[in-house]
Amino acid sequence: MVAPSFIGLIAEVVPVASRAIVSASINLWTQVGSMVSTLSVGLASLVGLPGFRTGFLIAMVSGLLASVIMLGFKVPRGRHASPSQISVRSVIRHIVKDNVFLRFCMMNAGFGFFMSIAWPLFTITLAKVAGLSFFEISILTVASGTAGIVGLLLISNTVARMEPAKTLMVNRSSLTLLPIVYGLAPSFPFLLGINIVSGINSALINTAVLLFLVENTPMEERASFVAFYNLLAGSSYFAGSIVGGFLLELLESRMQQSAAMLIVYSISAIGRLGMGLAHYTLIGERGGRK
Repeated sequence: MVAPSFIGLIAEVVPVASRAIVSASINLWTQVGSMVSTLSVGLASLVGLPGFRTGFLIAMVSGLLASVIMLGFKVPRGRHASPSQISVRSVIRHIVKDNVFLRFCMMNAGFGFFMSIAWPLFTITLAKVAGLSFFEISILTVASGTAGIVGLLLISNTVARMEPAKTLMVNRSSLTLLPIVYGLAPSFPFLLGINIVSGINSALINTAVLLFLVENTPMEERASFVAFYNLLAGSSYFAGSIVGGFLLELLESRMQQSAAMLIVYSISAIGRLGMGLAHYTLIGERGGRK
């Protein structure tokens, strides 16, 4: 519910010429918040505080605070279509006719499916295979967030000059390395290294997705378009996680867990690479909407 409103607000108040830089800045501070909160949870567990309870408390307080702050934002008044002029049928018809946006949503859903296949395995690898502690796992997350911040600070200007589709193709394809390392080298040094790399990739991906949605959705129906994008994305994550967990259990009944996990990781890696490279077909298709 928040995402369509937030993206609509960005499109309303941020000039076209500044959207790339502003999108990068938003994701940079998102990474900062994630890093600080995760580190706080890890440190809390070290000093004897309940890590899980501390984490949920931080999430609750920060979420409420962010919502209250947003109430103070004022959107410039403009000419918009009234709700009676926009129907669910007309929005669906418009999305189906918008070939570029629809293909982007399908590619994103396909990538999300193969990406999330590995998610159930990540937890098993960290907790059981690598045997990492609560604090070590938080260090991986902090390292990933820090890398994302540094990456945005160093190359955000370069990324701002690239098409969002090109940024997505390069960085989503690079996330192929994540399940490969988790499957073949599940030890803390290697996991730390690949989380640093994926942190940079993920930060640039989030920036590119935000920019693509702002530039390639019509003003009057932006919230509905973003909601459709989120519907497909969330459904793909759900389906991928279910398939990944079910497939692992099925393979474990026929072979050793290490071999079963390597197969599922391989499926995730191949799918990530294929769907990441598929974004090439969106490059140069259409400029941002004004």
